[in-house]
Amino acid sequence: MKLASSEGEELEIVAEIGRSAPASYYGNDRSLSVRLVFSGFTASTKAWIDEKTWSAFLNELADLERSRRGKASLAAMSPEELQLTFRSIDRGGHLAVEGFVGVRSGGGYAAKLTFSSLKFDPSELPRVLRELQSISPIDATRARPAITARGHM
Repeated sequence: MKLASSEGEELEIVAEIGRSAPASYYGNDRSLSVRLVFSGFTASTKAWIDEKTWSAFLNELADLERSRRGKASLAAMSPEELQLTFRSIDRGGHLAVEGFVGVRSGGGYAAKLTFSSLKFDPSELPRVLRELQSISPIDATRARPAITARGHM
């Protein structure tokens, strides 16, 4: 899934593939690669999301898609790695995503790229939701392509 603003800001989320352990080792958790370009800076991370958190996020995102009100939040198992919140920003149902991507260095996190109000076209949310729902638990035998959605500021 990729969101892009007219200002050149981007958020991309893709399923992580090619793990050497069998899928049963990972249970129903998701491994995601996340890349963010915001205000001239770029950050990337790989983040694990547990099944309960992923399901709750998708349910919140579905509610946001239906009502265009409220928010849907996602945090990685390691909270310094990734936090995202999709939210309604006005009564007209306009939407934005905000949060941060943690950048690892050595044994810890060297920096966070924090972003706010990456605005996107609300008509893209149904497709974004479907594409995020298609990210199944880790399966080393199958690849998921990057998914694209265009946004605007």
